[in-house]
Amino acid sequence: DVRVGPAADGCRWRWAGRVVEATYCGADLRAAVRCDDGLTLTVRARPGALAEGESVAVGVPDAAVWPIPDEDGE
Repeated sequence: DVRVGPAADGCRWRWAGRVVEATYCGADLRAAVRCDDGLTLTVRARPGALAEGESVAVGVPDAAVWPIPDEDGE
């Protein structure tokens, strides 16, 4: 679960990114968003919501984060 644009504003884990590719898939738009740290995420949005070259915020809501414990279990 990834939030893009204004929907990412309330996310604790949030990065700046740019839409590097957008492909229409029927009722949805599939877009590749490259974050400033180099990570590229694929997101789904409604057609017209994102455009190639657009700067957007990308966020992961708390409920979607899966913590992985380290070796000592924390």
